[in-house]
Amino acid sequence: EGRTAGDPADATPEAVARLAAAAGRPLLVLLDGPEEMPPALGQQRLAAWTEATAAWLRTAGVRLVIACRPEYWERAGALFPPGLLYRPRRPVPALPACVGIGDLPDGAAERARAHYGLPPGAPAAPDARHPLALRLLAEVRAALPKGDAAGQCADGPVGIGAPDRHQIFDAYLDLVCLRTAVRIAAAHRPPLRGTAVRRLAAQVAGQVHEAARRCLDLGQGALDRTSFEEVFPTEAGWAAAVLAEGLLAPAGPGYRFVHEEFAEWLQGAHVDLDLLPVPGPRVGPVVQALLRLARREGTVQLTFRLAELVPMATAPAGTPATAQSPDGRRWAGRLLAGVLLRVPDATPYAGVLRLLADRITERSLRAGGFAHTGLEAFGPWFWERLALADEDRMDLLRRLLPADGPPAVGGGRRSGVRGRGRSGVRRGGGRGATAGASDTFATAGTSGTSGAADAADTRGPDSAGARPDHPFALPPQVRVHPADAPASAREGDGWPDATTGPRPAPTSPAADPDGETPEEAAAPAMSAPAPARPARFLDAAAELLRADPERMQPLLCAWFDDTRPLQRPGADTEGPARRTGAVPREITVAAAAQALLHTHRRRAPDALTEALVAAAHPKGDELLDALAEDEPEALCRAVDRWAHDPRPQRRLAAASYGLRVAPYATAEADRAVLSQAAHRLLSRAADGAQHGSALALLMGDPATRSHFLDRALARFVAGDPQLPPTAFADALTDHPGPVLDAFRARLVGGGGPPVAAALLRMLAGIDLPDLAARAADLVRGYARDCPDRAARPVAEFLAHRLERGPASRAALRPLAEELLTRYPVPVRCALAAVLAEPGSGDSAPLRRELLDVLLAREASYPALHGAYGAAGRDTRVLEALLRAAAEGAERRPADRTRELVHRTGMLLVRTPEGAACFDRRLVELGRRVPGFARRVQDWVAAEPGEWAAVVGPSARATLAGCRG
Repeated sequence: EGRTAGDPADATPEAVARLAAAAGRPLLVLLDGPEEMPPALGQQRLAAWTEATAAWLRTAGVRLVIACRPEYWERAGALFPPGLLYRPRRPVPALPACVGIGDLPDGAAERARAHYGLPPGAPAAPDARHPLALRLLAEVRAALPKGDAAGQCADGPVGIGAPDRHQIFDAYLDLVCLRTAVRIAAAHRPPLRGTAVRRLAAQVAGQVHEAARRCLDLGQGALDRTSFEEVFPTEAGWAAAVLAEGLLAPAGPGYRFVHEEFAEWLQGAHVDLDLLPVPGPRVGPVVQALLRLARREGTVQLTFRLAELVPMATAPAGTPATAQSPDGRRWAGRLLAGVLLRVPDATPYAGVLRLLADRITERSLRAGGFAHTGLEAFGPWFWERLALADEDRMDLLRRLLPADGPPAVGGGRRSGVRGRGRSGVRRGGGRGATAGASDTFATAGTSGTSGAADAADTRGPDSAGARPDHPFALPPQVRVHPADAPASAREGDGWPDATTGPRPAPTSPAADPDGETPEEAAAPAMSAPAPARPARFLDAAAELLRADPERMQPLLCAWFDDTRPLQRPGADTEGPARRTGAVPREITVAAAAQALLHTHRRRAPDALTEALVAAAHPKGDELLDALAEDEPEALCRAVDRWAHDPRPQRRLAAASYGLRVAPYATAEADRAVLSQAAHRLLSRAADGAQHGSALALLMGDPATRSHFLDRALARFVAGDPQLPPTAFADALTDHPGPVLDAFRARLVGGGGPPVAAALLRMLAGIDLPDLAARAADLVRGYARDCPDRAARPVAEFLAHRLERGPASRAALRPLAEELLTRYPVPVRCALAAVLAEPGSGDSAPLRRELLDVLLAREASYPALHGAYGAAGRDTRVLEALLRAAAEGAERRPADRTRELVHRTGMLLVRTPEGAACFDRRLVELGRRVPGFARRVQDWVAAEPGEWAAVVGPSARATLAGCRG
């Protein structure tokens, strides 16, 4: 009744949504600045409003875009159902799912600069992509006289230079106050001119500051109507002039500054920093106040203020630091992060950053991982964006590395931590959502899109095929990398995971500057989510290494002295990261640095070898050893460079690592490089200590072996420590006579460091019958001439030959029998220990036969032996056999051990001295060898008659009292 078609009363939200859907254009609602609503609406009824809005979005098929401040979204976003929020591939850290609106991309910034007519270099680099700075600078530049705008004046070139954001805001404030004064002066009768206008502009500036102060006092960043009219009188034309110049604008029942960040900059001039520890509703003005403090009084004063915030920002909930205000820790964290991200150079605040990093690490260790600390505002993203030199950034990441939570153990998908592209990691004071200086857009959609893209990039490197998590790797020395895995990544350069194994390789070269392939960029943003792994500080270090390996490799080498352990599953922690299952080996920060360097070795292999040799650290030596095996070509090049280096330390490294890489340098080009390096070392008379290593390298090259063989053998006989016997392995086949003569001379002469063990071990590996026979002759002579020195090496030789196969064992028997029956006691003692070992199944029969030969020899041992005097029978061989039987009892069948002990005892008890010796040795072994006393007691109890004549009563009683 009384209503017409199109009556606004019919335009309910549901009706509008139905109408838009019927037209084929679903309704999209934009809510801008909800934090500007009166507190009664925006805060007290937020939960009820959010619940109703979510229900409407689900039922009406509507999408909602909210443009708001980070502080607002931190609370409001948490109230929306998680499945309703849009989840971007690169979420804003420390906030519910949203899209952060920060600086313009490089291309867009260039287009904006061209559109505004700004010259290159303006604004200054930290603000060169800031949208508001570009816009306001363009207004200031357009207001300059034409000559100045062109950068010319009568006195010479004067341009706008490269102002920073503070200078731009300051100039804009002067400009808008002058324009406002001109408007007010024009309405004055008579009109004001010249100095009067400038005085009026100063008065306007004072009133603008008064407006900013009142906005700050009211707490919501707005002026009510009464305050506005008091500051800008309507009758005098001030209110109209201010509104006409776009400095303030009506907003609800009051007025707000049009540019919010500019308003915060103004309000920051009126913040009382003595009330800094008291949390307030808005962080932005306090951030600006602290930045002004640094410009006005210097970085030292700001350092003191920031240091006061660190304990509060990192305090656990419920501690005295946060008891007065539950939101105090979050407020202090946003404030601390906002200032540190906005300073043009964070180097003067390195002390604060170190304090912050140490506190975060301490909190993480107690909580069981960084994800449980509630300090997302200081996650890896924060440290990547600080305006720091690489040295400082890497040192801070080193301090933070133990803060990474324990890696997951077991199978499952992991989301790769995406990089910032091949162009490198973004550095400098960029505007993050937590800096209190930029808007944040968050989208809530219908329930049909609840499977939103995960908070991490779900179509990144891991999307091609998931691989299970691995527990801590246990490779040789430093192999916590994918290169040794069968499915190693492209480029041999899987992303580093020093604690859980490799991750797949980076994206293909077709990826865009942000690291996405064209397919990823075109993929729907609201696809099904995949489980996300929290970002880690280790990944941040890997990003830096990938972006600039030559710069970062020496900085990672500085981590080698850091022995702090990383968190691991199952370790003893206080927080929720406690795991069950096997606890992997401990891995330290230094080991993680090794793993990072090795994983990304192929990005700059030559620079890596230089960084490692310059580090002169055992961890670097371990990594160079690994490179010798995995990247022999790169290490061969390094050896050649070092051989030509004028520094003696580098030439010494060439000699050392040349020998280490030689066994793996199988390519002809690599051997040629090593030979060139060896010739260079030999050409320096002053480097005589390295000549042995150079000759060893030349022995491995068939092209140079014959020419330098005599010289190398002479140095070997003289005891050169740089010439190991293995250097002549190939020459032994080509020139057996001279090489074996040199070996014999070195063994008998005993010059230089001991080489007998390595030499005889090498001879034990010979399979050629003629050469093996000549090697056996050398062993006979060595055992005969030097029995004491030769005993252990000869025994090891025999042990190796026993396991070489049937042909080797057949040729070995005559030598073994001769050594067991005709050679001095030290040799026979060492051989007894070898024959008592069980060995492989194939060698066991020959071991038994040779042991029978030894026991027969000891049974027929004369009462007196010329070499050992007339004090009685020499029992040392039988004692050695008894000791070997007891110590190896766990490795052989129990019956075999019993047989060895019984036969040995039967030979010893033939004389009173021998019986006493047997009892004494049984007691000693029963006390020292776990379980042996119990075995002997079991044997005696099972067959008392057989053992009564072997083990004396005193020994039995003593063994009964032995533990075990």
